[in-house]
Amino acid sequence: MERRKTRPVSVGAVTIGGDAPISVQSMTKTHTEEVDATVRQIEELAEMGCEIIRCAVPHRRAARALRRIAKDSPLPLIADIHFDPRLALQAIEAGVDGVRVNPGTISDMDGLKEVFRAAASAGTKVRVGVNSGSVRPRKGWEVTERGAGGDDLASLMVQEALKCCEIAEAEGC
Repeated sequence: MERRKTRPVSVGAVTIGGDAPISVQSMTKTHTEEVDATVRQIEELAEMGCEIIRCAVPHRRAARALRRIAKDSPLPLIADIHFDPRLALQAIEAGVDGVRVNPGTISDMDGLKEVFRAAASAGTKVRVGVNSGSVRPRKGWEVTERGAGGDDLASLMVQEALKCCEIAEAEGC
């Protein structure tokens, strides 16, 4: 199978895409606000060959911890954001290398646009991640409704991700 041509993007010191080798990424299992435990787990994952790490940011306590984690992490740090775009803005301000947003869990589109603008301004990478449990037809997004066919959920996921990418590009991200 031929590898699809993509544009290289740097996340910290790690290049993703282009001709770069596939990078090993993982996610911490600790509560992000438990900074010492989280950094320790990141160090252990780095020793095992992990190259990029993602931490859940479910609330403000976790977002506040990111500044220290980003400073102490031996790996590029991605903040995993759901529901509240203000947490992504705090993560960007804390100096993370990237944020992962799920448009299916964020209903505040103005807030999401603000995240894209802030990320572009700070040079922070944005990953759009959509999963089957969070997609739904959105008013005004011109995505198809789910029907009886087996491909409808996959199609809806792709459409939601692409629409979110269009919005990100329109905001300079």
